[in-house]
Amino acid sequence: MKPNKDGYYRKEITVFDSKGNKRKIAVRAKSEKELQEKIVRTKIEIERGEITFNGNTKFNRWADEWLETYKQGAICDKNYQTYEANLKNHINPIIGEMSLKDIKKIHCQKVVNSQSGKSKSHVSKIRMTLYQIFDEAVENEYINRNPARKLTLPACSSGTHRSITPFEREHILKVAEWHHAGLWILTMLYCGLRPSETKNLMWCDIDFGNEVIKIRKSKTDAGVRSVPMPKELVERFMAEKENAKATFVFHQKLNPLKQMTEESLRCFWNNFKRELDISMGAKVYRNQIVLSVVADDLTPYCLRHTCATDYELAGVPINIAKVLLGHSDISTTGNVYTHYTSETEKEVKELINKKINKNYINQEKTESAF
Repeated sequence: MKPNKDGYYRKEITVFDSKGNKRKIAVRAKSEKELQEKIVRTKIEIERGEITFNGNTKFNRWADEWLETYKQGAICDKNYQTYEANLKNHINPIIGEMSLKDIKKIHCQKVVNSQSGKSKSHVSKIRMTLYQIFDEAVENEYINRNPARKLTLPACSSGTHRSITPFEREHILKVAEWHHAGLWILTMLYCGLRPSETKNLMWCDIDFGNEVIKIRKSKTDAGVRSVPMPKELVERFMAEKENAKATFVFHQKLNPLKQMTEESLRCFWNNFKRELDISMGAKVYRNQIVLSVVADDLTPYCLRHTCATDYELAGVPINIAKVLLGHSDISTTGNVYTHYTSETEKEVKELINKKINKNYINQEKTESAF
């Protein structure tokens, strides 16, 4: 017998409880010896009636059983890990300690509502998971009705892009301090650049005197623009420039003279996201992540989306924010640009720095509370 990719040995056994009812139980352990011992112990406990599931069973215990019985081996590892992460991070903290029979529709709706603001895809998965878990509980006659029926989705971000959460921001900033992709991450977070725009960024585009980034190549004409940099980013660029030997700011890791490709940017992000996952509390076994906790809808574009949100919170006028982000849906681009003067640029810098400093102050308060 070989272990699964998560390092566990697993076997499904058929047993009969004290009432003669036939049941299937999934047993798993860290070694073959431990697995055999758990199988014997589980059979004895079931025969004695010591292991039973009913309406008084806590949700988290039934959810674990449901996951092992109905999902293990039936879906790919990545999807299985998504179920585990959603249960651990979003569902169990709210209803995990409640008995199945005590959970009402309002409790399930609160779970779904707690994901307000995240992508519709992510929130829909939470709702679907709740429905499936309770549906099997009904099928097994532990409860009479499914309390997760007809749940209403809260306000969700359109598409797959959303702003990052405060928890995500805290760990993104922490990992960005040392990771080789940290400057790339901060450029998208603080200046709202598209990933494709970072690929084309050259050192001659970084205007240290005026503290702005000049975007010369973009997917639209509106994308050609100058974006103010916060002082934090200016300092990072200066430190990077001292040892720079390449024309492009972000380049191939093994070949500094070679421009990034879509594939290398994807690898850049995946490597950063892996370290972010670990920083946020992912379970690691033999240098492999076996239980991911990072949201599956977290993408580089979320950083750009967050920048747009930060502009709004910082008080940057919406017409100026559209210019800074290089949006093409501006009806009178000429009029907008005439208002974007050197004085406006200075004002935007001050507003952005004020907002970022406030984030750091709040982060320090959070850390000191622990």
